[in-house]
Amino acid sequence: MINLRFSPGGRTRPCEFMRRVTNLVLMPVIVVVAAVAVMFFAKSQSLDVTLVLLLMPLQLLVCWFWVMLWVRRYHDSGKSGWMCLIPVGVFIVVAVIFDQKLFGIVPINLEVHAAVGQAIVDGDFGIVMQEAAAGGAITKLGMLLAAVGYAVVSYVIAFVFNDMVKHDPRDNRFGAGD
Repeated sequence: MINLRFSPGGRTRPCEFMRRVTNLVLMPVIVVVAAVAVMFFAKSQSLDVTLVLLLMPLQLLVCWFWVMLWVRRYHDSGKSGWMCLIPVGVFIVVAVIFDQKLFGIVPINLEVHAAVGQAIVDGDFGIVMQEAAAGGAITKLGMLLAAVGYAVVSYVIAFVFNDMVKHDPRDNRFGAGD
């Protein structure tokens, strides 16, 4: 059976894992930089809904790649792929904390932010959707800082957990050894 690069079957050794991590970290950063460039040339100050709809499938695909890469890394040590939930869970917790800190310091479109906040308090989600369609609260600088921040967080978590998961050079139930 052929083991595809991002399928759950097979093993991924530590060096190969970090090369793939680098690719997974850089892909979203490049996409966000391209999105900011499009926004710059379109003279838009905030994130467009169309752009969000285009980026969502890419983000889901990148999440799938991350999970499969972790499954294969844990398989390399002879452990169950379900262990991938540990680094993924750590990333989610760190990402939530990062979001809270980032949006406390990043410039946002305050008018949109205030209108959305008031609409949520009033329970008028139609206005929330209208404001989202009109733009968004995050600015170009915020998008770039978020992309770079997530890249750093992802790489650090991958580096730490990759070091913790020891390579097993012998054959195991997930594939051949060295």
